[in-house]
Amino acid sequence: MTTWREDKQAKDGSKKPATKGTGSLGIAMWRNFGDYVSDKTAKDSHGPGIVDWLNQLVGKDLIDGDKTIYLNSIALVSDGNATSQSPVAEVFDYMGLNADVLFDDKEELRWPNRINGVIDTTQKVARQYWQFTTRIADVRNLDSRSFSSRETGKFYDRLNEPFKQWLVSLKNNDDREVKIEEWYRELRDVVNQSVDIFERSSTPRDHHGKSLKVNGQKQEKPMNIFIAENILRAQVNSLLFG
Repeated sequence: MTTWREDKQAKDGSKKPATKGTGSLGIAMWRNFGDYVSDKTAKDSHGPGIVDWLNQLVGKDLIDGDKTIYLNSIALVSDGNATSQSPVAEVFDYMGLNADVLFDDKEELRWPNRINGVIDTTQKVARQYWQFTTRIADVRNLDSRSFSSRETGKFYDRLNEPFKQWLVSLKNNDDREVKIEEWYRELRDVVNQSVDIFERSSTPRDHHGKSLKVNGQKQEKPMNIFIAENILRAQVNSLLFG
């Protein structure tokens, strides 16, 4: 299935097929949900043709609204070398949604728009988790960029299956707020599980900590694993539950 990106070299704002690179191998399909399910509120929205075709079939009652539709993505990734273009990986992923959810058009209640909002919040939580891991790396005197990238990748791996299960569970007659809160509680549980993994493997250095500049502050403040955990939990609760 072809997804589309804006062609920045084109003056008319046209689109070109999106490609996957070696730097995005670990990014699951659901994190780019909007590339597969177009936002009808956007004038320049351009989704995959096969999804538009499925929408027409649903509109003509050739596919039942309560049927689960699985969107599959397969990509052959090159090595980025312009002369060889040798493949280095083949990537497969999928996500399933109820047809009535996938093609819901109930204005403000429209499921695809709400799902995009949920994904945006989920990725904000992941960024806060990344900040948590950078504080742990700094306390341990490790390279924070590589450490945080690796640990945040593991965090997303823990999210992939639960999020796909949440997606496929959605129904068009669901109370949107109830279902969204259901995911947010699951997301908070994954955050807590991930923090617990760090705590179980913590060392005396993690407990003792050191002085660090937090959130761009000029003055250094004490930091250890427990302070980092408290900051993360507070930020996550604020993002998810206000």
